[in-house]
Amino acid sequence: MSPEPRVLEEGAANGFLYTSGTTGRPFANFSSNHAQVMRRILRDNPLFRRFGVHGLRHAFAVRWLKAGGNIYRLSRHLGHSSVKVTEQNYLGFLTVEEQERVQFQAEQIFAGVPTNSPTPA
Repeated sequence: MSPEPRVLEEGAANGFLYTSGTTGRPFANFSSNHAQVMRRILRDNPLFRRFGVHGLRHAFAVRWLKAGGNIYRLSRHLGHSSVKVTEQNYLGFLTVEEQERVQFQAEQIFAGVPTNSPTPA
């Protein structure tokens, strides 16, 4: 195994996506280091599917909703201008049942019923 996947696995184990193999600390310049790690992994593993930093934002949002997160809190967390933007970007990645749950939660919010929702990191 090349050193980069090992670094990624260790980073995931300690809560950081990318950590330095030398210091064990998270990278200070995430975007630059992300691109560098992607190039190294791709060089050693040509079938590896690259992803950009912005893809992590989308992955977070979809996982948040799948885990039962409140779409209004997610929308605020992501800085969207309205919840409609959040709906347009992420509801299509959910199953019909998950979409119905998100809609039910939204209706509960308008009715003033408190909901349990994960807290964004």
